[in-house]
Amino acid sequence: MTATGRPPRRQRRSVRGLLAATILLATCHGQLRFDDAACVQEGDCPLATMHCLAGACVGCFTDQHCTTPGFPRCDTALHRCVPCGVNSDCASGQTCRTGHCFIPCTTPTTCPASAPRCDDGFCVQCDDGKGCLSAAASLCVAHQCIGCVADADCGGNTPRCDVVTRACVRCQVSADCPTATPLCDPATSRCVSAP
Repeated sequence: MTATGRPPRRQRRSVRGLLAATILLATCHGQLRFDDAACVQEGDCPLATMHCLAGACVGCFTDQHCTTPGFPRCDTALHRCVPCGVNSDCASGQTCRTGHCFIPCTTPTTCPASAPRCDDGFCVQCDDGKGCLSAAASLCVAHQCIGCVADADCGGNTPRCDVVTRACVRCQVSADCPTATPLCDPATSRCVSAP
């Protein structure tokens, strides 16, 4: 203590630094939770399909992490690999919209059977809630036939709704997995054992 009754300057700085670090740590943990696996550097994550970003293991944060055929781009908001980021990622004559490839059209007769409706200048699978006939993909959202919008649409062995494929899957984070296969592989949304 100094004559003024205050702690020495060095001690005050240490207390302020500790307080700032505590607030920053609490803030970061509130905003950056992608999975329950923690890491310090690349290579610390339990699976090769996971990559270390800001102390958490994520599916991707650069396109170089996306090696699964048909999913070459990293959506840096979702930290998941998606089918396209630019038009050149799509097959000839297709356009990239919202991370998926679409065929431009002027009339439904120019659309293929897999996307038979022409809406807003693109061949789409469905429109206005109509056109989805498969039980596994019966919901029409953003002109695509999908299996789910939220976890409530799923059940059984596939209780989680994948935010990229919009299909019901086994897991989204490792906390969804049983003890025998405790890790959720972000590339496949399946529970796996540590390598």
